[in-house]
Amino acid sequence: MRTGTASTSARGSSSQAVPRSRRRRTRKRSLSNEPRFAPLPVITLGMSMGSTMAWWAAALEPRVAACVDLCCLAEFDALVATEADDLHGEYFFVPGLRREFSAAAINALIAPRPHLSCVGAADPLTPAAGVASIDHALRAAYAESGVPHAWQQRTGRDPR
Repeated sequence: MRTGTASTSARGSSSQAVPRSRRRRTRKRSLSNEPRFAPLPVITLGMSMGSTMAWWAAALEPRVAACVDLCCLAEFDALVATEADDLHGEYFFVPGLRREFSAAAINALIAPRPHLSCVGAADPLTPAAGVASIDHALRAAYAESGVPHAWQQRTGRDPR
């Protein structure tokens, strides 16, 4: 796997993102050490780019109790097949990630913790095939974890 290469955005070099990420972790640790907040569960919630951050954080941090992602969870291969990958920012694709992982595999790391994913039925950023693929894989992952009810996916056309 290739390492050590990072892209540069209009906001500056990727090295500027490292301190920002450290600040987020420091704030989280500070809140969890604060007596008023320590007993509360940590839940990730995000929309669009924040949605991606929510499921990444929940997948990688076992202390996250639940995840809610809005408008941004679809399988990587479906995004590429429909050319919707160009509609997402560079944050969405980690170099070399698709060779090793699918979006479903990353999200399966959240199981057995509750996960609600909401996407728009006509949203070009979440092609129907990629949404269905995620749902199929995560239904299986959550069923295998013994908590099939803990995975929920909603689309804009879904009356629930």
